[in-house]
Amino acid sequence: MTSRLAAIRVAGLPTNGKELDQWYAAVPDRDNAALVLTQAFALRRNYPDNRSRAVWDFKLPKRRQSLTPEQTELLSAYVEMSSAALAQANEALKLPASRYPRDLSLCALTPLPHLAWLRDLAVQNQYRAALAIQAGNNEEASAAIEAMLGLARTLENEP
Repeated sequence: MTSRLAAIRVAGLPTNGKELDQWYAAVPDRDNAALVLTQAFALRRNYPDNRSRAVWDFKLPKRRQSLTPEQTELLSAYVEMSSAALAQANEALKLPASRYPRDLSLCALTPLPHLAWLRDLAVQNQYRAALAIQAGNNEEASAAIEAMLGLARTLENEP
């Protein structure tokens, strides 16, 4: 075990949570998409009633099947409700780097709430893309898909 840890240290990699927190590259605030995304997370909205459960359980129709009018209404209002969060996320994705604010010294016990919030924004963009495709708006669909990929890219350098 000691020789493995020594090899890891020789490679310049962290061997504990404190070292990991120091090893994880800092990003200047002005360049940090993650900081702007945390503002977007605070802007997320959901229905205050049982429609929130319908959104949570929602599955997109199979390929070549359209959304029903009821599904279109549910998703359109849901995406519109979070338009401020989606706009803020799009601004964040223009920035060149990401480091989510958290203390990695806790190792495996480090809370990672940003993962669930990123998922929520990605799902909202997925619904945005589906609605745009149904409406024949390929540019909007492409923008939503690009946003999903951009959200994923903010995790590229995560330890």
